[in-house]
Amino acid sequence: MGKVLDNGVLMGLLAGVGAALLWGIWPTISRFSVVANLNPYDIVFIRFSVSGLLLLPVFLKYRLKGISLGGALLLMTGAGAPYVMITVIGLQYTPAGHGGLVVPSFNIIFSTIGAAIFLGTRPTYTRLVGLAFIFVGCATIFAQGLAPTNSSQLYGDLLYVLGGFVYAIYTLSSQKYGVPAWHAASIVAVFSAVLFVPIYLLFLPSSLAQAPIEELATQAVFQGVVTSILAIFLFSSAIARLGAARAVVFLALMPVFTLLTAIPILAEWPTEMEWFALGMIVLGTLIAVEIIKRPIALFRRSRLPET
Repeated sequence: MGKVLDNGVLMGLLAGVGAALLWGIWPTISRFSVVANLNPYDIVFIRFSVSGLLLLPVFLKYRLKGISLGGALLLMTGAGAPYVMITVIGLQYTPAGHGGLVVPSFNIIFSTIGAAIFLGTRPTYTRLVGLAFIFVGCATIFAQGLAPTNSSQLYGDLLYVLGGFVYAIYTLSSQKYGVPAWHAASIVAVFSAVLFVPIYLLFLPSSLAQAPIEELATQAVFQGVVTSILAIFLFSSAIARLGAARAVVFLALMPVFTLLTAIPILAEWPTEMEWFALGMIVLGTLIAVEIIKRPIALFRRSRLPET
């Protein structure tokens, strides 16, 4: 029995790391194409035309069971075409590592604020301390864009803040409606495909004809299958084997994988300030999700007045 349990935990750990790796490498793979041959509209089209088709059977099985049309549109906005569009446009102006650092950070920040306002979930003292670390890390990133020569970089970073805000809509909607992961993924993919693909084909500029077939195939597999389907499967497996409270810690690994994979793929070496920001954001995330809480508890006890 112990061995079976150990194997289950091990598989959960591997699944969680795998999901973080796939989601973490997404900014790197996306930036690779948008600075070369494709534009952001192409990336969104490729992602949701493929994932929308593949997840259509799941959507047809569940349809809008347990969720209103408005709720489905909120899920689509938060994790679908609008979110991907905002983030990929940002990738045109900054290193991929900035996207991996700022977007998940502000997702946590805005999700905490939104949960307090709309769901009545007050943040704990520990979570607020974690958010403070995260904000300091992001401020370090923003500081690099204040130089006159880096104004476009600051624009991209602000788009990531907006991307974090939009993704927080998905985070809060998922919590509010309690939609299972596969059902939510199918709603996001199918709604995005139905709403965005016709607009793209009729009105938006396309650079697909200029891209090599190998690049298009890579993006189709990575955008439409790996990040939209496989990563969700792995993260759902981690939750099933480890529980949601433990599985969420793997989200802290996403910026690590983004910065590391950008080195060999994009030749983007992090600056000292970016390494510092990474450390602050990872530490803040671990504190915010209460993986690290003993030092905070000791600090609070040390401040209690003597009786």
